[in-house]
Amino acid sequence: MKLAIICPDDLSIVLFSEEIIKQLKDKDYDLTVITDRYKNNNEYIDTIKKWGCNHITLSFYRFLNPIKDLMYMFRLNKIIKKGQYEIVFNISTKPNIYGTIIAKRNKVNKIICAVWGFGITSIKNNNLKDKLVFNIFKSMYNYAFHNCDKIWFTNPNYNTAGILNKNINQKKITLTKNYVNTDQYSTKRLNLPKIEALKNELGIKPNEQSIVMISRMSWTKGVKEFIEAAEIIVNKEKNIHFLLVGPLDVGSTDSISEQYIHDKVQKIDKLQWLGFRKDTINLYGISTISVYPTYYPEGGYPRGITEPMSMGKAVIATDNDNCKNTIDNGTNGILVPQEDSVALANAVLALIRSPDRLEKIGLSARQKVISEFDEKTIITDLFKKLEM
Repeated sequence: MKLAIICPDDLSIVLFSEEIIKQLKDKDYDLTVITDRYKNNNEYIDTIKKWGCNHITLSFYRFLNPIKDLMYMFRLNKIIKKGQYEIVFNISTKPNIYGTIIAKRNKVNKIICAVWGFGITSIKNNNLKDKLVFNIFKSMYNYAFHNCDKIWFTNPNYNTAGILNKNINQKKITLTKNYVNTDQYSTKRLNLPKIEALKNELGIKPNEQSIVMISRMSWTKGVKEFIEAAEIIVNKEKNIHFLLVGPLDVGSTDSISEQYIHDKVQKIDKLQWLGFRKDTINLYGISTISVYPTYYPEGGYPRGITEPMSMGKAVIATDNDNCKNTIDNGTNGILVPQEDSVALANAVLALIRSPDRLEKIGLSARQKVISEFDEKTIITDLFKKLEM
């Protein structure tokens, strides 16, 4: 059976969808992955092909642009028409909307929408333009939900934005927790020589500790709060490094400017911005605490929380509906109020000054991820619910 997976970029497939592809291959689906190419190189496309998939490159623009969106739909229509796929599996907002429109037009037998979060559009309604964009977004998602066969959510608060007509679409909804590869995100995967080399690269001495935040550079991800907490802490503790890891969110109305970050790095001792990195496992490995103070409309169980938890790290995150399902406060992580840099700094200091508690929370975090967020278990359950 021919199945097309439509996703914004090949990096997202490699980072988040390996188990999905593995289990679909085990079920003998003929898979084609349709994505853009991340940073114009073939590294991730080559990985997808090694997994036994066909790959078709389709240029993708993350933000609202009528001309680019029409071009995307036109090219996607040609691909779907030529491929004659029996199932289309959409991942992320634009593929969910445009992939469903095109799949329906081409009479695809089964259309699945995977909703891992609604994005910044669902919470930005401060002015007339934002409200207009939101209403367009809402109408298009209503169409997609009405015309697809299955809707997969990973956030129990999936209808907070009022985008879904639950009464009409209730029978289509499949809800799971989000997932993480607990074999990959494990201390067993750490390479000690590489860990030492990484510490040397970043100037972290044996008696020093590091606090890491891995996220794209967006205001609602809590980057500002992380930086402000670092500024508070460096005045009280001298042996702590702060590692901010992730790319600029170019094109987004929520993007933080590169100048803002550089100015803060220059001002705050031992704060480093590393940009995009592939070695996230080793970065978690050298860290004492991982921080994720987001107030972005996440998918309910953000990987910025579950990945370091899987590594046995104590995580400090925000006490909101998009994060708190992941952590039992005080047992396997710490929750703090959102947009509160002082509370975040105090939570970091409290854990740093209590090594026994820090270790206990990290061990409990690993246990919780294995029992509740293991990738193989969740994807197996997902495909049963999707009747695949």
